[in-house]
Amino acid sequence: ECKFMLKDIEKQVSIEKERIDADFEHRLALLRKRYVMDLASMRMSAKMSLLNHRHHLVVDIVEEAKLKLYKGRKSDQFRTLIKNLMLSGSLAIMDLNPVIRVSANSQQFMSSLMPELKTEMQKFYKKECNPTIDQEIFPNGNIGSLRIYTSDYNCFTDMSVSNHFDQCVKKFIPTITRKLIYPGVELDVSIYYLKLSVLKVRKSRRAGEQTKY
Repeated sequence: ECKFMLKDIEKQVSIEKERIDADFEHRLALLRKRYVMDLASMRMSAKMSLLNHRHHLVVDIVEEAKLKLYKGRKSDQFRTLIKNLMLSGSLAIMDLNPVIRVSANSQQFMSSLMPELKTEMQKFYKKECNPTIDQEIFPNGNIGSLRIYTSDYNCFTDMSVSNHFDQCVKKFIPTITRKLIYPGVELDVSIYYLKLSVLKVRKSRRAGEQTKY
């Protein structure tokens, strides 16, 4: 009888041991799963923190560049830039008498460039050219707002400094952001997840739209 009782006790001990081992393995598996999830969460949090930091750096760089562009609007380089934009736009639409629409606050400045533009066009076409400033304007555009129409208004090209600036940002933003990543850091998150506002290429400005500068 004692032998049977001993076997029964040993059996119960074995069953309890198996139950404890199974419970331990289950708890260990849950702990491992939670560890993996927490680790993944921390990694993603670190990545997003770095991306957000980089995003703010990029925005600061772009805003600083816009401010420098705005402050330099009275320089000779800016005058040359606008003249070249007017010339390239006028040649692009292939019209000897292009009509140039500008912003209200840059009408006088643009008008002062017309003699130079006319001379450059006549050198290119070897014909008489007559570029003019449009009577209609962009009321709230910045000094770089510039749209060039054919004389019949059927076609136009938008040569605004702001649009060209956006195109430059879009082209060089991957290079800029890579330079801002700390050495040795590799991210598998696409740059496009940043949803940078500077990546949005603005359309032709409509009359009445506000601009920052």
